Amino acid sequence: MVMKSLEPLLDALLDLQHDLGKYLTLPIAWLPEDCPESELRQAVLKALQETRTGPSGNRSAQEIWSSFVTTHSTEAKAHAVFDRIQQAVEQALAWEGQINDNKPIQRTAVLQDFRAVAQVITTIIREMQGDGETQSSTDR
Repeated sequence: MVMKSLEPLLDALLDLQHDLGKYLTLPIAWLPEDCPESELRQAVLKALQETRTGPSGNRSAQEIWSSFVTTHSTEAKAHAVFDRIQQAVEQALAWEGQINDNKPIQRTAVLQDFRAVAQVITTIIREMQGDGETQSSTDR
């Protein structure tokens, strides 16, 4: 059971999990394993620049993250979850620089970094809900 004071943060993390954690990986996951690097590059840019599409238009991964930071960083920092999420998100967002600099990219590395965002958010949500109590401190 989640403490009443943590419910707004938990709700925000659930939204972040959906809007960023889920949609960040989809454009790459849908590509065939042997796609040309040019298609992979386009998919990575789409994942980062058009992460969440809805009735009000596209939201980039950076916009989704910035919105979370603006609204919930104080309470996330108070509950020691902000740094864990921030590290994963910044690693994922760094791929746009790789693409823009024409540096070689590997699908497995991109997916690993993008999936890490979802994984850390999921882990934190479970911990907040009390489901992560049996995890060791090295898993957190």
